[in-house]
Amino acid sequence: MIIFRTATDYQCLEDLYARVPPGEASSLLDLTAYDRVESICRKPFETVDQWLADGFFKCFELCGLITQPTRLVIWLAQRRLIANRLTCPKCTTGMILRSAKPRRHMYLWACRICNRKFSIRIGSIFLKAGVPEANIILAMYLWSVGYSMEFCGTELECSFTSARWYIWLALKSAAAVSPLLDVTITFQQLRREFKPVSGIVEVDWDSFLRTTSRRDGLALLCGVQRSTEKVFAVRCPKPNDKDAVQRLIQNNITHGSIIITRDRPMFSQLQLRTLGYPHYMLDKSHEIALDDVVIDLTLVDSFIESIKSHIRKQGGPGIFCTDIFLAEMVVRRSWGNNLLPMLFYSIAQAYNVPK
Repeated sequence: MIIFRTATDYQCLEDLYARVPPGEASSLLDLTAYDRVESICRKPFETVDQWLADGFFKCFELCGLITQPTRLVIWLAQRRLIANRLTCPKCTTGMILRSAKPRRHMYLWACRICNRKFSIRIGSIFLKAGVPEANIILAMYLWSVGYSMEFCGTELECSFTSARWYIWLALKSAAAVSPLLDVTITFQQLRREFKPVSGIVEVDWDSFLRTTSRRDGLALLCGVQRSTEKVFAVRCPKPNDKDAVQRLIQNNITHGSIIITRDRPMFSQLQLRTLGYPHYMLDKSHEIALDDVVIDLTLVDSFIESIKSHIRKQGGPGIFCTDIFLAEMVVRRSWGNNLLPMLFYSIAQAYNVPK
């Protein structure tokens, strides 16, 4: 006789995994190897604070997110971007997360009693659009931390409308899982506002890794806000692209802020004053105080050198992993100095630099 058991609120994936017979354990994903896994079933995120509480960097290695599908599933399920079924709708038994062997990107929630299965495919709601899995996660991340739809579209090399549609599909899917999750509210609220630096900002461009046959180079437009020493580092491979550099400055520095740069053609041709930025350039003969503004680049030079020093200490760039999405998005957020190690780690991981 089959005894039907009801899943309790305290059941989670590790509990279910522990009860599986040894002969069947090999067919399951090794969930016990990951931290904070228990919340996938028990504590799905429903509020803005929960969505942002873990911190993308604290929970996962950004580059490893795509190469470790289990973590990817957990991250999506916690944020209700994919179905997160806890109990079997037929017999109310706890479901176990399985990996379908033929295609590793397919996952099954399988009932332990009636063997009923429900499948999810990473990116299933995007199949018609033909968007790669890495791009889906990149769009979710960029949007969740406050980047605009236009920015997401640029990163995915698609139109504003397409980027908006991708994210709307994910939220619509999330709302279907939880009727309590209002799509309109979620679309507006599940974001962290991106705040550009302001005030007096030192800006410079430098190349950190040269382009080789196996990897792209790494060139960053770096800036430091003097009053708070908040920093930003934006991937900028072509300093002679005037329009691109102007957009990067407008996205990362508040309108009206004072910008200090070196006397380089790439900066002198930007016409920053016409964009609303008082612009002072440091040349070899002028390191002076002008209207209470000291014209030097001490902070940004130190910031650039710290990045280079970190790369040198890590043993060089190593082998470039072209399939890792973070390689095309090293970092595009304003960070304080206490978060500078995140930038270093991101660069190291993007270029497969050994720890």
